[in-house]
Amino acid sequence: AVSLYYTDYVLGNKELGVTLAVVFLLSATLFVPVWSLLARRYSRLKLWMIALTAIVVVFPTVLLTQAGHIWYLTVFAVLIGGFAGAVILFVPQEVAFTTGSKSAEEGLYFAAFTFVNKSAMACAPLVIGVALSAAGYVPVERTVAVSQTISFLFVAVPALAFFISAVLLRFYTRVTRAAEPM
Repeated sequence: AVSLYYTDYVLGNKELGVTLAVVFLLSATLFVPVWSLLARRYSRLKLWMIALTAIVVVFPTVLLTQAGHIWYLTVFAVLIGGFAGAVILFVPQEVAFTTGSKSAEEGLYFAAFTFVNKSAMACAPLVIGVALSAAGYVPVERTVAVSQTISFLFVAVPALAFFISAVLLRFYTRVTRAAEPM
């Protein structure tokens, strides 16, 4: 949702928001088979950590678009979407593997992940609305404070969320591996 505000209010090009969303979703979908193939050769956990780290590193680079490099928005969407494909794919697989589940619990983990993901998406408009209201957002006026708020919501908040996710994943795997019988 913030991407629409970012492309319209900050970049001044409303149509880019739709393009960004479509490229992101296509990239995430098309990269799932790539991540699946890589998972046959490398540790899913390591691939997952690489994807999370890459997302955290790549997210701030979208600020290049504010310096006039609008073409980079498509590259950004491909990269973020591609790495997000790994995050979506590996959540249920890694949890089921770590817990030793051999049953249909993997589907339950995916359902739980999807529920949390959809809940976050449902809360996003509320957070966006409150933040924009606090910044003094008026649709017809462009102010520095609102541009900075939108950029923060679009860049820093997701990067921070993925960083926290990577830290929790690291902590989770250390705790579960330490608890494994030798």
